[in-house]
Amino acid sequence: MVVSYLGKEKDAEIRHTATAWFDRLFVRTGVKDRVYRYFIPSEHERQSSIGFQDIGRENLFPFIAARIQVLWDSVYQSMRRFFLMLAWWPAILILTKLPGFRLRGWRFLEAFQHEIHQGIPTVEAQVAG
Repeated sequence: MVVSYLGKEKDAEIRHTATAWFDRLFVRTGVKDRVYRYFIPSEHERQSSIGFQDIGRENLFPFIAARIQVLWDSVYQSMRRFFLMLAWWPAILILTKLPGFRLRGWRFLEAFQHEIHQGIPTVEAQVAG
């Protein structure tokens, strides 16, 4: 979708920028590795914990590693969306400065909210009634 609106070059630029910032903030500083090491013991730590060497090796720790990876993927996606939003800022600024442009959706939204709440009794109405 980004490619169809902004083009392949801008999409590649957004991906590159998000990847560079993610690497700068989380990979190079060691934060990403430390999060894994905090929740998943190393082989040395497993061997030194007598009686618990094999607990979680096959099922628990791979599951935790997968959940941590999902967390990092979400952080990366959030950064990508942020840089995508930044790509649209010039267009938004130009549109808001054009003569005759105004945000006129608020009255519509108020009417829409009024229609939604018409049939739904509020807590105050239930207590008072």
